[in-house]
Parts: sequence; structure tokens; C-alpha cells
Amino acid sequence: MARTKQTAKKTACGYAKRVSKAKDAVVRKQKAPSRRVFLAGKQTSGTSSHLQGGWPSNKFCYLCHDGGSILLCCNHCPRIVCQRCLGLSNIDDATICNTDVTFICPGCHEIQTRYRKHEKMPYFGLLKMTGTTVQPIFPQGIQVSGICERASNSQVCAEPVIVLHFVCSGISPLGSPADLLRVILEEYHVEGTLHCEQITFDFGTDKKSADWHATANQLADSLISAPFTRKIIFISTHSDVERGDLFGGQNDDGTDVAMEVTCFMTTLFAGKLRSVVCDSTIFLLTCGPVVRIAESFIAMKDAVKLLKPEYVVAFNANYFLSTVLKSFIVAYASRVLVEGQHFLNVLQSLLDRSLDLPMHTDTFVFHMSGLRSPKAPFLIGSSTQQEAVQPALVGYRYTWYHSHRRPWGTSLPMGCPECHSIRPWGPSTRPKSKVKDRISRCTKIGCSASTTSKPPSTSYQLCPTDDKSGWICSKIFMEAM
Repeated sequence: MARTKQTAKKTACGYAKRVSKAKDAVVRKQKAPSRRVFLAGKQTSGTSSHLQGGWPSNKFCYLCHDGGSILLCCNHCPRIVCQRCLGLSNIDDATICNTDVTFICPGCHEIQTRYRKHEKMPYFGLLKMTGTTVQPIFPQGIQVSGICERASNSQVCAEPVIVLHFVCSGISPLGSPADLLRVILEEYHVEGTLHCEQITFDFGTDKKSADWHATANQLADSLISAPFTRKIIFISTHSDVERGDLFGGQNDDGTDVAMEVTCFMTTLFAGKLRSVVCDSTIFLLTCGPVVRIAESFIAMKDAVKLLKPEYVVAFNANYFLSTVLKSFIVAYASRVLVEGQHFLNVLQSLLDRSLDLPMHTDTFVFHMSGLRSPKAPFLIGSSTQQEAVQPALVGYRYTWYHSHRRPWGTSLPMGCPECHSIRPWGPSTRPKSKVKDRISRCTKIGCSASTTSKPPSTSYQLCPTDDKSGWICSKIFMEAM
């Protein structure tokens, strides 16, 4: 049978009776949670709506991102579609609740015809099994009135998410990317499916380290029992300029104390908290020495192998400003956590949407593959039996390039070293001797200053955004686990 549900509306438009006095106002009460209808032979009521693939259905229509009184749950994917977007003014509940009726969303219909290489077919949506044949409930087809403003495979996820922000003592957390992420996700989560917590850490002495170990275990005990499927962790701390060590707090006399990266990570995620960090996404909000200095970079790899987060995102700016990450976090929340897109597949798009991040820093991504059991987010066009991915640790570096400002990702000096003009560089050109090098020359008349930019020494792929700029994606290492 077709599955339906109800979700409170989020948009600020609707219909209401006009009144002239406040006392005459009509208060529209929220309806009680509606029944859910499942596949034939399945449970027909309750509060859980898991599909045959094991995924919970979404809570908002994937076309309009809104709720409604009647939401139809697709039998092939987690998505739901509201009655308004389907263009169905009247739906007979008795027909929908029939055990032989199933529903396929417009997105799955599109994917189905694409994978099977059919010609464009009319969309019927609601189908009924009659004997051995499948008949549409609406033989003339359904004229979908909603507009899909996103990718065909996007959805509106409401998977249980936990956001943890670990802040080193002495750092102000006000206006952090973690707070911004919480504000964005709150609109899509109900029923306690979003948990955000900020934790200040200081393990600069042996006693403080022991106290922190107890705190970490208490925090883990409060989180492990909850069924969070997404774990997003932010770490705000400083890094040592000479060694790339990460600050762990202060000693007894108030002096800052730094620790080797692996030691820092294992101390921060001590005891039971280590199980929480596994399969998570970590944003390391600290300055660049942690990835620019070879010793700390290797230590970071060792920490990832030990703790096994799915992703660690770090930056190499000399003086990293977390405020430049905010537009990236907005895009990340929308594309990855809400629409359900794979992080690596949309990473360049997220970087393109970032306003200040490209000029400020390169982006490093440590990816531990093979942690999650492989499963397709949509059943149509995908094999339910997929081969397990061999665990491996892969490192990527994304560098922004621009013909005028950052040829081959190398920032040009703001002032000309000879004439001292500000931003005098013209479009870079290729010398005849070395095809891949780029030469930038000062455009001031009479000045002969020039600078040469060279391509990366490691393997890379150019991902252009336009004819002048884009991204250099370098795979800097790959190690089997």
C-alpha cells in the first residue's frame, strides 16, 4: 500500500480567515500525527517508517522542502512528496491505503527511465496490483506541479545528527561554524534527532588530563545510547608554529601547553569517547602548521588511522580564520546533511560556494574509506548486493588557482618588488621552454618585474570553475589499511 504521513509546515504562507478584531481570530490547531501506511504485508500504523533497504523516510517533501497534511512516502527511496507538489487536490484515503497500492516518487521515476534507457514515459505515481498486472490509479498520468530545484538524487534527510564542538581553554567559541551548522539543521529536525554540544577542554597537566578522561567517559555515556547516524565534530585550538603541535590547554603557571598531534587526538578522544569519533566527520579549526610541517602531517595520518573518522578536514593558512569557513558550512549542511549527497562528490561545489575560503587557504581532506556498509540511497537502478570497499586512507588537497592572482595555486605578492605597485600582475602566460610553468608580469609601463609559478609536484587534476579560475585537486597519498 502507499505510505503516507504528516509533517508540520515550515513555510510562512497559507490560507486563513480575515477578521477585523483580534478576539475574532481563528486559531488553526496542528493536527495530530497522521497514520503511516506501509508496503503490502508490512505494519500499517506506528511511528517508524523504515523502507525495505533499512532507511527511515524523510520528514519533508523533497521538492518544496516543506511539510503538509498528506505526504506520500516513496516505496523505493527515503523521499516523500506532498500532495500539493503532486498536483492532486483530492486523494481518496481508502484508495491509497489499499494493500495493493504502491507509490513511486518523481525522482525515482526519472532515475528508473534513465538507467533502463527507456524513452520518456508518463508519470503515474500511484500504482495498484491487479492480479498479475500493475495498473495506475490515475490512468491519464499525474501532472506534477512542484518544481525540483535540486539534483535528481537529492532528498531532505532528517537522520539523527550529533554536532560536537571541542574548544581549547582560552578560545572564544562565539559565532563558530558549529553554531551556524546547528541553526541550519534545527529547521529540518524534530523529535530530538539533533543534538549539539560545546565542550571546553584543558588537559595541560597530569591532573587535568585525568579529569578530562573522566569527563570524556561521561560525555560518551550520554551519547553512545543515542542512535546517531551522522557525527560532526569541530575542534577549535591553536597549533605550534615550529612543530605543528596542537594546544591541549595550560599548565599550572598558565603557560600554554602543546602536544604532538597523535597524542593530542588520543587524549581529546580518550576512553569511551573514541567510539563516538569513529565514522565521524572532523573539522580541524586550527592554523596551517599542522598540515604544512611534515612531522605533524604524518602524525595526523597516524591519528586518523587510530581513531578512524570517515573524514578529517584541515587547512594550511598561516593564521587560519574560522569565519571564512561559514559559507562552506552553509553549503555543507544543505548539500550533504540535508540533501544526502556524498561529501567527496560535491566537495568542489561546496568550495565554489565559499566566498572567502579559496583565497585564504588550501583545503586538506583525509578520507577513511570502507567504514560504512555500502548501500545505495535509492533502490531503483542500483544493485542491492554491493561489494565491500577495502578500507584505505586517502589524502586530498584542494588548491584554488586564478590566472591573475594565484597561477598554479601560488599567491602572487600584493606589491611589485621593483615598482612597488599594488596588484600590478596581468594574466599569466606560458613560457616557450616549459609549457606548464606560468609567468606573471607587472603591467606598469617600464617595469620588467615577473614571477614564475610551477605546477604541483604530485599528481593532480584541474577542475575549472570558469575560464580564469578553478581548483587543483591533488591526491597526496593513498595507503591501504
